[in-house]
Amino acid sequence: MTAIWETLIAFLAGGIGGWFSPWIGWKITELKLTREAREKLIAECRLAVERIESKREFVKSVEYSRLRPYLSGEFINYMEPNEKPGHQSVTIALGDSRYSGVDPFKARMLDTLAALEKRWRLI
Repeated sequence: MTAIWETLIAFLAGGIGGWFSPWIGWKITELKLTREAREKLIAECRLAVERIESKREFVKSVEYSRLRPYLSGEFINYMEPNEKPGHQSVTIALGDSRYSGVDPFKARMLDTLAALEKRWRLI
């Protein structure tokens, strides 16, 4: 009698495992592809920050458009200030910090990318 129960339990366990196995494999693949896409986005944005000289030019880039949904509202307001047509604002930060100088968007953008990497658990 115990052999019948053991066989039945083994059969059911195999059936349940076989049913969940494809779903688990698909979920692992999805997580891997998401991680790779995020790593690629961060790398492309870092290259764009190196290549582009001004905040205004960076805001018009494809990389910024792809990254924008993941940025905080505060950072978006920094990158896209509400300006009147024909007027332009320039940020000048005084002191000896990384953000010192005229329009320190590169340092802020790189810090934001590092924070995203940490939030996405890429590092």
